[in-house]
Amino acid sequence: DMSGPKMNRGQTWSREEVQCLIDIWSDDYIQAQLSTTHKNSYVYAQFSKRLREKGIERSAAQCRIKAKKLRQEYIKVRDALNKTGSSGKEKDKFPWFDDLDKILGTKPVIEPVDVVESHENLSVYL
Repeated sequence: DMSGPKMNRGQTWSREEVQCLIDIWSDDYIQAQLSTTHKNSYVYAQFSKRLREKGIERSAAQCRIKAKKLRQEYIKVRDALNKTGSSGKEKDKFPWFDDLDKILGTKPVIEPVDVVESHENLSVYL
């Protein structure tokens, strides 16, 4: 275990737990819920329920906090990679980058415009 001394409060997530969280996060149903549901608490209750099915006890609140931290870390690494065009050292420190990039990298905040349909109207978006 590379995460150092375990904290007994159950706040430290093992790599396996994080991987399970990300697997759930990447699920199409969860993705759809996160993009449409204003009450994300419902979605994180789903995270919690699915983790429990895998024998991992995490509350919805813990799932939400962890997902938020992962998202922040992802953005930090992505920005660092974009800035420096660095050799990927940042990425090495954050093993979840590629998985999260599949989830977050393609998700604009607004609904994407269908590029094929609308490229004659492109000037509107420039």
